[in-house]
Amino acid sequence: MAVSMPHGAEKSLPAQGELIVYFRLLVTYCHGMSAALPVRPVPYLPALTGVRALAAFWVLLYHLHPALQDYFGADGLVLSFVRSGYQGVDLFFALSGFILAHHYAAALQPFDKKAYGHYLWARVARIYPLHLAMLFTVLTMVKLAPVFGFTINRATDYEWDTFFQNLFLVQAWQFPAQVNWNHFAWSISAEWFAYLLAPLFVAMAWRPQSLYIQLLLLIAFLCIAPVSFVLLEEPRPSAYALMRITGAFGAGMVSYRLFDEGQGARWNWGRGTWGAVAALVLAALLQDKVSGRVDFIVVPAAVLFIFALAHQQGSVAAVLGNRFFEYMGRLSYALYITQFILLMPLRKILPYQAFIDTPFYMQLAYLIGVTAAALFVACAAYHFIEEPARRALRRWMADK
Repeated sequence: MAVSMPHGAEKSLPAQGELIVYFRLLVTYCHGMSAALPVRPVPYLPALTGVRALAAFWVLLYHLHPALQDYFGADGLVLSFVRSGYQGVDLFFALSGFILAHHYAAALQPFDKKAYGHYLWARVARIYPLHLAMLFTVLTMVKLAPVFGFTINRATDYEWDTFFQNLFLVQAWQFPAQVNWNHFAWSISAEWFAYLLAPLFVAMAWRPQSLYIQLLLLIAFLCIAPVSFVLLEEPRPSAYALMRITGAFGAGMVSYRLFDEGQGARWNWGRGTWGAVAALVLAALLQDKVSGRVDFIVVPAAVLFIFALAHQQGSVAAVLGNRFFEYMGRLSYALYITQFILLMPLRKILPYQAFIDTPFYMQLAYLIGVTAAALFVACAAYHFIEEPARRALRRWMADK
């Protein structure tokens, strides 16, 4: 059956054609270049895999925070921390910059087309299959909702022109960033922007030879998103996708260079990591108090936390590097990107408001049930879509 296009969508067809050309050129480039230079062997940092789990759960709790109000009170410290959970995305951004520098900085400097093609295809294999699966899942849900008697809130979020932007992960490449279809995919679009420009980030991070210039560059990256928020006065944090990814990803890259060069290597990072945890919690609590006036102040603490954990010292690194957190970290992308397909129908079928006047144990059961459902969906997406598709795409390119 043909699907009718919304009124006005015909005007977007040229743009869609440009997106298709962009995608074909990208695949052709990766295909031609990814007979690649191998990535240099680097030590594995398990605690940095575990911290991805913390970031994903922080974001999940943020989206559930209205249901937590009865437990902890609107002005309680716990809820203040949870309400800052949208900055778990910025923790992901900074971690991406750090980890990609760890694995690819040596291959991308000086710039080499073969190494860049190898790197890009690895990134496509990592993020695109699950993104594509979730996008078409949302499309199916939107089309089937009227059949089952459900109305779609904000129907303009599900138009064909923005569908094609989401398909090619460019919906966040504007200000304000577009948040539609799979509403969480705006951050994946921002990540893709940074992935494409990774050689530029590497060149910027590795050019300064003076430690003082490196620190000034780090500060400059950390200021991009907060200063943009103050100057542009757009209240939605997601609107600043490009500013957030540029600042956090760049800061992650620079902090990795400092780590790689041994800056602070003599310090006791077992204790230092606890200090970074305290700084992260305090920054999150402060962010909740100053919300609306300044934003993204958690990012410096997040970068410090990543830098501290990378030294693999102390009890915090040991816990985050254990098998449980490592596995949860591997699930983190799936846990993040699948949240919308769970929360979208849940808000229609079983909204948290239905539990407001119920006994405490029922409210607690609701939260535990939602969290368990999110983990189940994430596990299924990881084991049946994300990981098999990633391996298949890498094998396919290796055979060419």
